Order: sequence, then structure tokens, then C-alpha cells
Amino acid sequence: MKFSTDLSSQRLLNWIFWILLIASLLPLWVYPYFLTGDGPCHLYNAKVWWDIIHRHEYNFFNHYLYLNPNLEPNYSTHFFMGLLMQIMPAVFAEKILLTIYVVLFALGLRFAIRQIEPKSEWVAILGFPMIYHHVLQMGFYNFSLSLALALWIIGTWLKWQNTWTDAQKLWFALLNLLCFFTHPVGLLIGISSVGLLFLTENRKLLLFDIQKFIQKTVTLLLPLLPTLILIIAYLYRKPGATVAGKEPFSQLIRELSNFTSLIAVTSAEVVFAKAMAILLGILLLSSSILRLQNLSLRKNDIFFVIFLFWILFYFFAPAGFAGAGVLAIRLQIIPFLMLLLWLGSIEWKNIFKWSGIGLGAFIALTLLTIRMPVYNKLSNAIEDMMTLEPYLEDKKTVLNLTYSLNGKTPEGELIADRIWLFCTLPTISPRKKRS
Repeated sequence: MKFSTDLSSQRLLNWIFWILLIASLLPLWVYPYFLTGDGPCHLYNAKVWWDIIHRHEYNFFNHYLYLNPNLEPNYSTHFFMGLLMQIMPAVFAEKILLTIYVVLFALGLRFAIRQIEPKSEWVAILGFPMIYHHVLQMGFYNFSLSLALALWIIGTWLKWQNTWTDAQKLWFALLNLLCFFTHPVGLLIGISSVGLLFLTENRKLLLFDIQKFIQKTVTLLLPLLPTLILIIAYLYRKPGATVAGKEPFSQLIRELSNFTSLIAVTSAEVVFAKAMAILLGILLLSSSILRLQNLSLRKNDIFFVIFLFWILFYFFAPAGFAGAGVLAIRLQIIPFLMLLLWLGSIEWKNIFKWSGIGLGAFIALTLLTIRMPVYNKLSNAIEDMMTLEPYLEDKKTVLNLTYSLNGKTPEGELIADRIWLFCTLPTISPRKKRS
């Protein structure tokens, strides 16, 4: 009887997961356009980069641009969208990239939690409200995709650490290389987590059999060696940390406790971002009490250490590093994501499990419901702008004048009052590929 009940519960959980995943794809495909802050720039750069490589209009571009010969992060999304734009309109190339991100994020979180504690895979439901975070809406595609890849790096290591065949080593090496060419933050999350998990798993060898510990360390480092060389070379070329512009400590606390990185486009999301922070806080407190009552520490509690590390990093990280800025809003979501991995290491009672599933699904669907009308207005605004395309001459400089970075309806209403989405205008035709 218990087996039948467990099977029914698992089926229900699977249905909820797939319904939420399909719902999470609706913003990308219901409307003609999905606007993000830097999205148009990424499309433009991908098109230009691909044209230069294949010497399309090379004599024209050669007066203004040259290819960076270094192997850099951020290449993967530009390469992928540039490739797709050879066979489809730019708007669909962007939608497919974002679809891959949504799927990789949701499935990656569930995959990682399944390797930690299969009975707690329901915690992956709590990841759905985090998919359309503020930084994704800013158009930071590489950063967002690297978070999803980090989950796959962690899950892959947990799944294969005790088998570690040559084919698995190769796949792990390629996964880390892909993450490097996407964004270094995701790579840092993945490699640092794997390193701490490795040390936790092999701590006795470190104390009592150092030779075997060194052998296992070399076995781990060999697949990572190409990625480590690339990231060290990249950091060597880039400027160091910058302190100017760092947010006050009180502001960082306020924004973290309100989970402001969950607010994508409109102030109507604020209360549900707070609700998500409260829900995660309750689960964090409950799990901590449970651990203290049992007076037990398990190897998967290393995820709590990882969570604490990213909390501290959020507060004490510089304002900028390696040429990248606005670090605080980028970093804010990472501790919450790592917290989910620790919560996924605990066997929860049904009352916590189904309450968490219900509240997590409710918050995710409510946030989508709030955002969809905004996405519709944004899409309409871009459609209106694209009517100017036939009048724009090729190879001409156009002065873009934006009078409302938040966007406005014809009636003067702000479209997205929590983010600037009209910093750049679409520069590539969504209907045809230019020669």
C-alpha cells in the first residue's frame, strides 16, 4: 500500500514539474518578441562576429572592428545565436537560446538534487520562481546560462565520482569547457563546489593516506586542466577588483532579505519575491533545527558551507572584477540556489514537502501571471519599432533616442517600472537575414 502511495505521489510531483516547465516557456513563445536589456546587443554582436569570421562584408567591418584572438568567456551564446541566424530570423535564434536556458536550469537543479537525495527532488520545484530572475531580464544571457551549467557540473560529479570512466572524464571536461566559454561565475560555482565535495569525500585519505589522496586529486584535475589553464590566462589578462560603487552593507542586507533579484520587470512582483524569501527562510530554519536535534552532520552538509560562502561573497565581493560590474545583483541569486541544494539533502516530512511544493508552484505561477501582460506590452512596443526597419539604410549610422528606458504605452504608462529594457534598440531584422 505504501509503495502504491509513493508511486502516486511521484507521478503527481512529475506532473507538477512538467506543467511548471511548460508554463515557464510561455513568456518566450506566446508573444512575437521577448525583450531584455542587453538582448538586442547580443544578437547584433553575434551577427557581426559570425559575419567577420566568414568574411561577409569584411572590408566594411575591418574599418571598425577586429577579432579578439584570445579564447574568452561569453563566446558560446554568440556562436550559437550566430549559427542559428544563418538559417532563421534573429528573434527565433534568441528564443531558442533562452528556451535552452530555461530547460537546462529546471532539469539541472532536479538532476543535482536527485544525486544528493532522491527523496527530496521536490525541492527542485522551488527553483521555478528563480528562472526569470532580474539579471536574466537585464539580458545577461551568459551569466544566467552558466548558473544552469554549474548545476549540471555539480550533479555530474556527484553521479560519476565513484565510477569515473574515461568517457565520463571526457564529458566532464567538455562540460567545464562549455561553462568557461559561457561565463566564469558559473564555472567558479561548479569547480569550487566540486572541489569542496571532493575534499569532504576524501578527508580521511588526506589525513591517513596522502599518496592515494594525491592520486585521486590528479585524477580529478586532469579533466579540469584545460579549463583551469584557460581561466587563469583569462584572469591574468583582465583588470583586478574595483571597490568604487559598492553598495552599503545595509542596502545589501535589505535587498537580500527581500530577494530583489527575483523582481524581473514590475513592482507587482515585490510581495511574491518577499514571500519566496520567507518560504526559503522557514525551510532553512526548520532544516537547521532538524540537524541540531539529531546532532548529526552528513557529507552533503557541505552544501550548507557552500551556501554560507556565497552569502559572505555577496556581502564582501568588490563592486567589479575582471571588467565586470553590477556584481551585487548578479551574486544575490547564487546563495539561494546553493541553499536549494542543501535543502535537497534533507529527508522532509510530507507536511513540509507538499507545503513547499504548493507554495513554490503558486509563487512561480503567480509571478508568470503578473509578468505576462508586461511581456505583451514590451512585445507590442518592439513590433511598433520594427515598422521603421524598411526605412533604415544598410551601413548607415542611426542615432537612437530613447525617452523612456522603462518603456511607455501610447497612453504614457510605464511598461516595466523595475528595470530599464530600452537601453538598446533592436538592430537586426527578425524577418530576414541580411547578406
